[in-house]
Amino acid sequence: MKVHAIVVNWPFRFENVQKIEDLLSRLPAVKIVTVLNADPSHVVKRWISVDPSSRFSNQFYKAAKIFLDSDCDVMFFILGDAISKDWEKMVKNAVDCTKDNWGVLAPYIDFSPWADSKFIYNQLSGKFLSNVMCTDGIVFFIDRKIVKWFVDICWYAFKDNFLGWGVDFCICALSWLNGMNVIQDGSCKVVHMIGSGYSKKDAADQMDMTLSILNGSIKRYVDAVFRRDEKEIKLLFGVCL
Repeated sequence: MKVHAIVVNWPFRFENVQKIEDLLSRLPAVKIVTVLNADPSHVVKRWISVDPSSRFSNQFYKAAKIFLDSDCDVMFFILGDAISKDWEKMVKNAVDCTKDNWGVLAPYIDFSPWADSKFIYNQLSGKFLSNVMCTDGIVFFIDRKIVKWFVDICWYAFKDNFLGWGVDFCICALSWLNGMNVIQDGSCKVVHMIGSGYSKKDAADQMDMTLSILNGSIKRYVDAVFRRDEKEIKLLFGVCL
């Protein structure tokens, strides 16, 4: 399995991103490390500059297009404000659990609602691996097929949703609806402090726009997860699994 790690550097995250880039560059399974730089105050020649105002959706789309131009199997997407001592372990575990047929694999992310046990469907063979309804787009591994499906099938619904609520929902929906697991690796932890720097009302309004454009099973899944509709989620699990 060839991993292409893509890290997004934001203002005030320069040192953390440098450390992540350096560590991942030394791992044999990580064939490419790309940094998207949204901080014009720190210019690094090898990094790819992106518009600082582009926010999550466009940064993720840029990452997806760069990844699809490579020959790697998995995109390891990381936001630069994510802190962890487990980067190396995450990559090792991602390689080791390919037998679990995952489309999305993510660590346990502190302060994320998706770490809640009610969104865990069942335990897998590994002690710390669980099937989950959804994970968080802060840090996740995504299979190439899922990345391509997102670009081809879902991206059109996010062009005006620049804050990006729902990108991770769609990624997980595509995985489940195409017979691939969404897995949380509870043995690896990421700290991502509470707070976003943007209006949650604006993000929710943009998410509503996305929901009005999406259709079919993907819309149903994304809407259920967004509303925390446990009854619908359980029903969807019966459909997906």
